[in-house]
Amino acid sequence: MTAAPNPNRCHDRQYFYKYVTPSTAKAVLTNRTLRWSSPLVFNDPFDVPRNLSFDFTARELQEALAEDLACMIETSAATPPKAMPMLGVLLNALRNHPAAAYRAYIANDLRVNALKSIPEPAIGFRGFQDFWDTSIPTMRILCVSENATSTVMWAHYAASHTGTALEFEALDAVDSPLLMVRPVQYQAAPPKLPSKQEWVESLMGRHPIEIEHFFKEYQYVKGEQWAYEQEWRIVSFARPGERGLSADYNFSAPELRRVILGANCSVEDESHIRSLVAVTYPHASVVRARLNHELRRIDF
Repeated sequence: MTAAPNPNRCHDRQYFYKYVTPSTAKAVLTNRTLRWSSPLVFNDPFDVPRNLSFDFTARELQEALAEDLACMIETSAATPPKAMPMLGVLLNALRNHPAAAYRAYIANDLRVNALKSIPEPAIGFRGFQDFWDTSIPTMRILCVSENATSTVMWAHYAASHTGTALEFEALDAVDSPLLMVRPVQYQAAPPKLPSKQEWVESLMGRHPIEIEHFFKEYQYVKGEQWAYEQEWRIVSFARPGERGLSADYNFSAPELRRVILGANCSVEDESHIRSLVAVTYPHASVVRARLNHELRRIDF
């Protein structure tokens, strides 16, 4: 009987790769841990943007809210289903007022005095940025790649082919964190928070914004120049009492399926790594990469 898939599985990919230097490979294999880090230590300073990008000002939002509310007053529109209680009281009182001229007067006053009528900042710009500033140092992100044959990755992250690419399997049976990794999206423009109109719809109680969705986009978007990494990642947060900008978390031994030695891995490093695998990961294989100069590719 085939085992049921793990409910935490978010994709159908089986294997992922972690490129590491020789010394890091030995530490990972010895301690059975992988490093999860805050974006503050990433080599891309624009990975997980530091500043939240609103494409409108607080004043523009105040004016948009005033216009929306004025239109509702003029047309005696129904109170939105999730409107704040005070908004419901105001709309109900004006809707029942017999004089259309009075409703028009209130609507016009809102438009003219929007900056006085609507608190600033209407969506707490500073509050969102403060929350983000506090969150970034506590983020713990594990980054892996779907590709084991990238010459650029071998050069950058595996010390010019002297390190290794560790092959991990997203195992349902051990509830592997790799079951929940998501592919990074590569795009030219930085991610943005909800538009002005989306905020209006949310604040008026029509269509509440799921702010977590937008924060996740910030965590899983990178510039197009990094697309060669073919990265997948999972985002978590520091555990209670944890300090610093990174932490080494244990993985299950069966998750390590193969160790790919770089084409320039030294004899000493190969011997050491093979002995570590034999002791703790007897189910895993060790292979060596070969530079195929004729086809300009990496073979195993």
